[in-house]
Amino acid sequence: EGSMTTDRSRREVVLQKAIDPLRARKKRDDASIKARQLKRNEKLGKKRNIQVDEKLKDLAILVGDLMSKDTELQLQSTIAFRKLLSLERNPPIQEVINAGVVPRLIQLLTHMGNPSLQFEASWALTNIASGSSDQTRIVIEHGALPIFINLLSSPVDDVREQAIWALGNIAGDSPSCRDLMHSSTPVQIAALRTIGNLVTGDDLQTQCLINAAVLPSLLSMLNSPKKGIRKEACWTISNITAGNRNQIQSVLDASILPSLINLLSSAEFDVKKEAAWAISNATSGGTPEQIKYLAENGCIPPMSELLLSPDTRVVTIALEGLENILRVGSSDVTNPYALMMEENDTLSKLEGLQQHPNQEIYERAFRVLETYFASEEEPGPEGPTEIPMQNPAGNSENPETK
Repeated sequence: EGSMTTDRSRREVVLQKAIDPLRARKKRDDASIKARQLKRNEKLGKKRNIQVDEKLKDLAILVGDLMSKDTELQLQSTIAFRKLLSLERNPPIQEVINAGVVPRLIQLLTHMGNPSLQFEASWALTNIASGSSDQTRIVIEHGALPIFINLLSSPVDDVREQAIWALGNIAGDSPSCRDLMHSSTPVQIAALRTIGNLVTGDDLQTQCLINAAVLPSLLSMLNSPKKGIRKEACWTISNITAGNRNQIQSVLDASILPSLINLLSSAEFDVKKEAAWAISNATSGGTPEQIKYLAENGCIPPMSELLLSPDTRVVTIALEGLENILRVGSSDVTNPYALMMEENDTLSKLEGLQQHPNQEIYERAFRVLETYFASEEEPGPEGPTEIPMQNPAGNSENPETK
């Protein structure tokens, strides 16, 4: 048995001696392969840099061709810029910006009779907008945004889709745009989502879209047979009515309110919710004259109906909107909006909310009733209002906010 153990040990030693050189050789081969790969990548990198440098040497020629009145030269130089900006590694975005061609590329977007030129210019600008925040801002500040919005209604699929990609890069939402199909509904929904994201920014961005005549397009989309388009259009409008008073007025001037009220009355539930946000936001920031316009054009009855919704968030939206309207009317001796609400049975719905399980809704409804519908012998708006304890079935769930 000892001899067998010794033989086995000897064989293992011999085998190990045979394996070790193989392992060492494999390690050397692996190291050699890695070294060659690094060397090849370095050469490729240098080659790419040389190619970029050579192309940048011709930058002045490309700029001259781009500024030419010859449409063929314009197209070929735009393609050259697009290819230069499409390099996978370190595209020379800043060098192209420094060459001063961004305004010219944006101008070429307006050549409606030359969709190939529009497409290539859109692609080049999309690549510029995919750079740093400062580089994206250059595209915006030179006025590309309203032109890209206009291109969303281009009859050419490629131009329309490339405009969406550009807007997606500007909005910081380009990944969602990469899944677009050529069918009109996905394109419209993606465009609406991108525009909606843009108007969630500051008032300047929102005004830029309004100046680009986006509101008439949104109005037409409110009447789309596709629920998804109507929902996204309402959501986009709700972000515009969350802006300043001039922007709210722009929505009213675009005759969008009747369609919103119609959707609020008869659309699918998730469309109603977005329409309610659009109107509620307008009541929050609107002038007394704008609030009067909303009320006289019939926004109170459908908002009142939403008080019966099982969705806590929707009830909150409607309640806030109605309270905003009542607050504006309280400056008159007789609140005209309180009278409207009494006539269409809003009062009984508000009273019904006294049994609502959500504490915040219960307290808000109580405050509205006590402030705007109290009888003469009870404390008026100026008197302190003590909210009684919630019924035992209540809870303290907080409704979501937009």
